[in-house]
This record gives sequence, C-alpha cells and structure tokens, in this order.
Amino acid sequence: MLFLLAVSGLSADQFVWTTKTPNSLVRFEAVGGAAGNKLYQFSGYYTCCSSILATTRCDAYDPASDTWTSLPSIPQAVTHCGQVADMDNPNNEIFWLVGGFLGDHPGPTTNEVWKYNINNRT
Repeated sequence: MLFLLAVSGLSADQFVWTTKTPNSLVRFEAVGGAAGNKLYQFSGYYTCCSSILATTRCDAYDPASDTWTSLPSIPQAVTHCGQVADMDNPNNEIFWLVGGFLGDHPGPTTNEVWKYNINNRT
C-alpha cells in the first residue's frame, strides 16, 4: 500500500474501509490472491468445537457484485503455502500453490504443488 501511495501521489486519507459480504466459512491461514477482477481463497483452517480443522473448500469473491462463488475443492487441505498467480495467458490463467502444511492443525509439511486453472475451474 505504501508503495502505491508513493507512486500515485495519493494520501492514505483518501481511502476508506468498507464492510462487504463475508464468506460463509470464517477461516484463517487460507491461501489466496487476486486475478481477473476477483479475489480467490483456497483451503485454510476454521474452528469447530475447540478444534482447529482444515478445509478443502475454495471460493471466489467478486467485488463488483459483492458476492462469493464456490469453486471446486482443492484435492488436499493445505495452509501456509506459497502462491503465485500466472496471468500471462488470458486463456490459461493459473494459481500455483506450493508446499505448506496438510490437514488439521498441526499437520505435516509437504513439498507438493497444486495448480488451479481459473478459466476452466479445475
């Protein structure tokens, strides 16, 4: 944010936080990013009955319509992984998720790589 403010010459006083529609599953340590005017959220932890559980659930948020859309689940619940959005080819926009922890807390580490294609939702 500071970099953007410095480049554009805007001050932080010009920005206002606004509450939008929350995701129906409150989670933390999820993986996410922005691509194609949407925000993507993959996997993460949620709490249930005093336990920290992992989910394979994935969602996309559209700020223009203030709505969440369910996406196909990731094959394994993963948290704390690296992520990259590869948007070089508009017909093949990809999120790469690399490494992290698997399953419920505290899960084992992994060196697996997952690929999510935004265009065909796989």
